Amino acid sequence: MMSGTVRRWSSAAALLIAASAWEATGTQAETTTTTTVTTTTTPAGGGMFSAVDDGLAALTAEVDALGTNVKVKGLLQRELGHMQKNRARAEMQLNAGRRPQALVALRSADHWMIAFLSRIKSVAVKHSMGLEAQTSLLATAVQTRSSLRTVLSAVKQSH
Repeated sequence: MMSGTVRRWSSAAALLIAASAWEATGTQAETTTTTTVTTTTTPAGGGMFSAVDDGLAALTAEVDALGTNVKVKGLLQRELGHMQKNRARAEMQLNAGRRPQALVALRSADHWMIAFLSRIKSVAVKHSMGLEAQTSLLATAVQTRSSLRTVLSAVKQSH
């Protein structure tokens, strides 16, 4: 894979060669274009985290839509942020071949999800946001945790 600087230098060199050939002969030199094919490999944990990412995106959107009258909105956002950070760290460690560290990060993400779930179930949240919003958040959070637990089990068994 070529970096941006190498690509620019390569293009500049081709233009310089064409310009010098044109100057020497008085006619425009024929230029050829080369195509570089770049292949990308899917990281080790690429596909297994998609359900967790979808759930986190849905949870984040639901929490952001709560409005300013919900007292615990900031705490919910904080817990989701910690969970996303640990999920990303788990994927990075897994892609680097560090399975034990990935397991630690996944367990940490699960702990933040448990904290999120317990906060949603609290009576204060029920009074603050209403039963309908609480039920919706709870259903999405339970599904996301289930996806996270599936990833955790898959990483454990990939020994």
